[in-house]
Amino acid sequence: MKESILDKSLDLQRDKRFDITFIDDLNFYFIIGKGRSGTTLLSSLLAKNAQILATHESRFMLVFYKKFRYKKEWTKKDIRFILKNLWIRQKLMKEQWQIDMSFLESLLFHHIKDLNYQRFCKIIYTCHCHYSNQIDTIIDKNPLYSFHIDKWMDLFPQAKFIVMVRDYRDQYFSMIADKLKPMKTNGLTSLWAYLYQQLLMNPSLHNENTLYVKFEDLIENKDLVINNILTFLDVSSKESIEQEFISTNQTDSKINELFYRRHQNVNRKIDKNNKNKWMVLPDKIILELEKYNAQTGKKFGYQSSLITDDEMQKSTSLRQKILIQLFSNYMYQMPIKAQKLLYDFGRFMVKQKNRL
Repeated sequence: MKESILDKSLDLQRDKRFDITFIDDLNFYFIIGKGRSGTTLLSSLLAKNAQILATHESRFMLVFYKKFRYKKEWTKKDIRFILKNLWIRQKLMKEQWQIDMSFLESLLFHHIKDLNYQRFCKIIYTCHCHYSNQIDTIIDKNPLYSFHIDKWMDLFPQAKFIVMVRDYRDQYFSMIADKLKPMKTNGLTSLWAYLYQQLLMNPSLHNENTLYVKFEDLIENKDLVINNILTFLDVSSKESIEQEFISTNQTDSKINELFYRRHQNVNRKIDKNNKNKWMVLPDKIILELEKYNAQTGKKFGYQSSLITDDEMQKSTSLRQKILIQLFSNYMYQMPIKAQKLLYDFGRFMVKQKNRL
């Protein structure tokens, strides 16, 4: 018995995660951009590098940001509160991350005197099931974070951002193909343009910390694009590992089933034909998409097909801006219990709709 305790103690001493300096030195970067633009594909490719932990999206950093960002003296009660509510916005990520919650709690208790919110978040990432001692770079893939750049620059001043961009018409077609509810022509049609306009105008993003990557380039020249990204991130290791980025667990939930169907293709060989499928869309839809997005699309080399420059919508309407901000930003300003209630209500409504 004494030997096993001693062995366990030695293992803990060798585990870098118990060294707060190691936690501080971990690089923390982001993959952002519009959803269905190849963010998951890029994450899965970067995750093959032995130095990189690239995770599927979890939103806990947003959920707890307002309450804990500037907290200085942490208690065990604070830690237990966060861990209890860690998955309230995305319960499915509990399956994907496979965190040993008891170990995570003990690790946080170990660092409790040195904790701040940045360290707290990094420690959670190091307990992801794909973490290893070779890793010195964490990459968080999360399209929603496109609307929260200032928060992450505040929390991680040395952060770098990889912005994935995909032809807005192809992105729309991808949503339809996966049976996701696409942007309604009378609703958030301009969301694509609005998101990239916000990124292009953000003074916190510049050449030194931001790299734009087109989905079309990634599937045509994967190796070249990945090497360029690794250079941008100052990741020198060329050692690669093989692992499934998305585990295809069995589930009875329609929502979870949709998630797995949407993302399991990242474990397969890239299909170079997976672009320009939007051309089969009805002209009415293409016209509406180009009306709101073509002006911004031209900045990334996406030329309009049915609309002239004079017919392009110059800006997103106030109503659309309010709707976008409501669901991407304002919800995370609410108390955590309110966020949970809204999320559970939304899940309930989706389940009811699927039963019809």
